[in-house]
Amino acid sequence: MSVNITTISGRLVRDPEPRTIASGDRLAKFTIAVDNYGKDKGASYFDCVAFRKDAEYVLNYLTKGRLVLAVGRYESNKGSDGKTYWTLSLSQISALDKPKDGTTPATDTYEPFAEGEYA
Repeated sequence: MSVNITTISGRLVRDPEPRTIASGDRLAKFTIAVDNYGKDKGASYFDCVAFRKDAEYVLNYLTKGRLVLAVGRYESNKGSDGKTYWTLSLSQISALDKPKDGTTPATDTYEPFAEGEYA
């Protein structure tokens, strides 16, 4: 049995980029920085992509610097340059802090697997 599930907690490096794919579904591309601990301090960077309702949540409520918890699976893609690029394809994402301006999103709780969402 093999499992491809990754959970990370970190901050958005920049505002998410909106995209629309051929099917018309929206997606959000962004990078999360995760602090490294130990002798080699610094950060690790994870390229992420969120789809459909997750993408709408990311695009509407998350901005550069926000602290998030993200769960997903790693996918590899070959670039036009022949290199392999890895992306964390999200199945869940949640903000762990409040926006700096003190506002709260219209919904405090986000349920990515709401009834009928992925059925």
